Amino acid sequence: MADLAAQSGGRCLAEAMARQGHTQRALAEALGVAQQTVSRWLHGAVAPGLLHQLRLRRLYDVPLSAWGTQISADDARDLEALADPTPPPEVA
Repeated sequence: MADLAAQSGGRCLAEAMARQGHTQRALAEALGVAQQTVSRWLHGAVAPGLLHQLRLRRLYDVPLSAWGTQISADDARDLEALADPTPPPEVA
């Protein structure tokens, strides 16, 4: 059974991707994950790990709380800078 937080995050991600016209394949390539992984996130089968949540936050402004992650915005920014100091990847 899918986790409710994962379902909420998946809906937020799907809406953000649709607004920007991004595909599962393009996002998967930008993040270096399998397309099936992105599909599982979108369908709420599983939530992304914290590093990918931070990257999705940077790409699409999907709040960490959408995935059930409870962390302050300041801490999220600090973790984001430590975990991935490069600019967010381009999604075609």
